Amino acid sequence: MSGAIYVPFELMAFWRAPTALHLGLLVLNLGVVAVMLASLRRRRAPVAAPGH
Repeated sequence: MSGAIYVPFELMAFWRAPTALHLGLLVLNLGVVAVMLASLRRRRAPVAAPGH
């Protein structure tokens, strides 16, 4: 989840100077964070017992 640390800084950069580059970086980083969260949730999901 270390990628999430950059989101506030990217939001601030986009807020101060809304450019396509800042928006692209923000969207890309949010996508990476979403993929990492989904991966963590899948790993922590309970495993169903055989036959259920």
